[in-house]
Amino acid sequence: MENLFEDIKRSRSTHEESATLNHLPKEVLIRIFSMLPIHSESMAQCRCVCKTWRTLINDPLLAHLSNPVPVIIIHKHSPIRDFLYFIDLPSLQQNEAKSLTAKEIRIPAMLCHFDLRASCNGLLCLREYFKDSSLHVCNPFTRDYIQLPESAGDVKRIIPIISFGFDPKTMEYKVCKITKVAQRRESEVQILSIGRGTWRFLGKLPYWFRQEAITPYVNGRLHWITSDGGLISLDLETEEFIDIPKPDWSSQTWDRSMRPMVFQNRLSVMVEVRLLGEWRLWMMDEYGKKESWREAFRFQKESILESRIRNGYRAPSVDVRVVGIMENGEVLLEYCDSRWQYVALYDSISETSKRFIVDGLPANVYGKAVVHMASPSGIPR
Repeated sequence: MENLFEDIKRSRSTHEESATLNHLPKEVLIRIFSMLPIHSESMAQCRCVCKTWRTLINDPLLAHLSNPVPVIIIHKHSPIRDFLYFIDLPSLQQNEAKSLTAKEIRIPAMLCHFDLRASCNGLLCLREYFKDSSLHVCNPFTRDYIQLPESAGDVKRIIPIISFGFDPKTMEYKVCKITKVAQRRESEVQILSIGRGTWRFLGKLPYWFRQEAITPYVNGRLHWITSDGGLISLDLETEEFIDIPKPDWSSQTWDRSMRPMVFQNRLSVMVEVRLLGEWRLWMMDEYGKKESWREAFRFQKESILESRIRNGYRAPSVDVRVVGIMENGEVLLEYCDSRWQYVALYDSISETSKRFIVDGLPANVYGKAVVHMASPSGIPR
């Protein structure tokens, strides 16, 4: 009973404090909210205090005033349910320890099984595993959430490629859905402006696309690698597809995989040359100009895994994946072994690396990491 009275008193106190603060001008309240750490529980708790605070936290002005915080989001998939965790990226870069702890992100209870498909301006796009056409957009730190409408002609059991971007000219978030046509080597493309209600059919393209954890957004366009090794972009304002000229790859890179990325606000491509066990980063200095491509740096897989070699014993081979590239030239990578999940930072300037064991994750379940800019961005409705 004493605990009940304490809860009632605490509830009254919170209500009185919010009522007092509500007399402040809107701009002052928003500036106060902008000082809250976005990846703590504070922002989500404030949304639950009253309707006024909920509205203010969804206000675009708050996202404009707040400084986005880069985090690593780790998606863990298990037969029981899926989980999201995060690691603060600035603290990782300054960390001298050998391990760090990931913190769990609370997601809507109805999303037990999902796949992380895209990230943009603090928002995530999730797809339900057992409902291929069911897409959801959420802010994982404010817990704002919506389910997107289904598009006409969705084909079950064919998992679409989902990309997510923001058009600064129309101030619209747009979701692009690319569905492989299995009988023919082509793709059907649809697009949705969030808050506008209906999907629009953009047409068909004579190739398939490769799904990336995060589709890079540069110069107002989303970018993909196509099944024939081409590089293509979608202008989010005009909603037109435009081919991008590729670099002149070396003749030694026939056994390669390519991933479009963003480095120093420029379109880049990370090329993994499997035969040589190395990565090469190509960067386009002037967008759209073929002659401006240049190789920025390269590094060996063994430079990341050197700590796995002890007393002449080499640990079993692991699959190392490039997650992203920091503005200072550090490359973020991830890999797993039979016991742990690791993240590593490779410094392309000093050519050194450091790795961290990630604690706080469920063991023996599949996981993948993406770089996400945590922000209080609201979802248009």
